[in-house]
Amino acid sequence: PALDSATVSLALAQSFEVRVNLSEPAPVGGTIVEAASAGGLVELSSGSETVPAWQSDAVFTIQVGSVAGEELVTFTTEGGSVVLTVNILSVVPTLFISEYSEGSSNNKYLEIYNPTGASVDLNEYRFSMCNNGCDVEGQFDYPNSTFDAGATIAAGDVYVLCHPSASSTIAAQCDETYSFLSNGNDAFALTTASGDIIDMVGTTEATDVGDGWSVAGVSGATKDHTLIRKPEIQRGEPQWSISAGSNEADSQWVVLNKDEWSYLGSHPHDLP
Repeated sequence: PALDSATVSLALAQSFEVRVNLSEPAPVGGTIVEAASAGGLVELSSGSETVPAWQSDAVFTIQVGSVAGEELVTFTTEGGSVVLTVNILSVVPTLFISEYSEGSSNNKYLEIYNPTGASVDLNEYRFSMCNNGCDVEGQFDYPNSTFDAGATIAAGDVYVLCHPSASSTIAAQCDETYSFLSNGNDAFALTTASGDIIDMVGTTEATDVGDGWSVAGVSGATKDHTLIRKPEIQRGEPQWSISAGSNEADSQWVVLNKDEWSYLGSHPHDLP
């Protein structure tokens, strides 16, 4: 396979899709790609996959167990083999904001991802916000808004809050409408029912930030952009400065262009 040996970090109980790309399309009769793990810390969806003639990739799903450590997964064809090193982290995953978009007109949304191994009842959670800087430093202007009654997020699924006048593309993925999503300079947080911040975009500072906050070194990135959480993130980050970062390498987010919605409705993603 053309896949280079690589390393990925995963959380306990997380599943991860690996696409093994062949260096050239499979011949008549296909090509078999075999997969094997060394230490028993992960389960593979299959021990082998057949790539049909003229196709060039095989897809495996890796399911992480309940023990942290390092696992080696080897993918083999007649042309050779490569090793994927899986670092299994003991981080306890939480709900977090996986995607945020502030675009043209009312094309705004927030996507919340459940990386845990069980369905989550959103009755135990709230969302809170400030309008163009908080009126009181450290306090939300509009705290503890509740999700729709009965709202849940299945394991590995997302829940999307969108503006009621958003485009049909966004509306097709929307689970709940909310009219007061950010214009770029409005802080928005996912909180517990008791008010503890789990994750947020922006800060609770009382100062006016202008058009928006910088993310990954992109000035004003919370306005006229779509933000997507990097695939290795497994829990929320209450400190916006840590989440936003100062450059592409240390940010938890990837900044995409305005009105880029092609990733909406699922998470995580292989990002450019």
